[in-house]
Amino acid sequence: MAGTRSLALGNASVRGRVCVGMRRIAVSWIACSGSVVARSLRSALDASLDSKKENSYYYAHQRRTTGEEPAPAPVHRVIHRSTSQVMDQVEAVFSYQFRDGSKVAKVYVPMEGVGDLPDDLIESSFTEKSMNLQIRGVKQNRTMQLSVAELDGEIVPEGCYHKKLANKVVVTLKKKPSEDGHCSVWTKLRR
Repeated sequence: MAGTRSLALGNASVRGRVCVGMRRIAVSWIACSGSVVARSLRSALDASLDSKKENSYYYAHQRRTTGEEPAPAPVHRVIHRSTSQVMDQVEAVFSYQFRDGSKVAKVYVPMEGVGDLPDDLIESSFTEKSMNLQIRGVKQNRTMQLSVAELDGEIVPEGCYHKKLANKVVVTLKKKPSEDGHCSVWTKLRR
């Protein structure tokens, strides 16, 4: 719907065109004298707010001036730079041999080239019922691990150790003696 209307503003006569769009109503008034150009674009939202004030559907969604400008976007500051370290992936060792003795049990872990490794790359830890052997440097970015959460019998952690040979690591587990001084017989490494 479009139409032409005339309007008088003070001494100047004004002709304008009213355009109604889908969701916007644009009213454009242009002064004929050419010296005054007054344009006012109003939307249906503004018209609703003007006529119904705070009862308007759009009242809660209107922009309000708070007197402040929006906060600037945060600028990324580098606090500290560090190089990332590649963590070795842990690979379980399933190939081992077990031998039970009267006072100790031994675990033989065959591994090619383990004898050439520095001693600090082979670590072992023991509790009364568990053992853990870690070997780093045999494979690139891999830690080979033999971990037994529950041994077949109890051990004395202070008496347990590992020994590096040319192509294998031998773990010696000192068995905990019973009250009569004898050690139990282990049929397997894991319970």
